[in-house]
Amino acid sequence: MLTDVVSLATAFWAGLHARTLLVGAVVFLLFADFKRRRPKNYPPGPWPLPLFGNFFQVNFENSHLDVQKVGRGEGA
Repeated sequence: MLTDVVSLATAFWAGLHARTLLVGAVVFLLFADFKRRRPKNYPPGPWPLPLFGNFFQVNFENSHLDVQKVGRGEGA
C-alpha cells in the first residue's frame, strides 16, 4: 500500500515541469492577492497592483508629496 502511494507521488512529480510549477505558483499568488479584502475601517487610497503595490503611482522627484496624496486617499 505504501509503495503504491510512493510510486504514485513519484510519477506525479516526474510529470510536472518547472514551467508548470511556476505558472501554478503565479496564478495561485494572484488569486490569493485578489481574494484578499480590505477591512471596512481601512484607510482610503488607491488599490495596489498585485506584487507591485503602488510603485507605479509614485513620482520619485516629489515622492514625499505623492505619499501624502496616497495617505489622504487622493491617489497619485
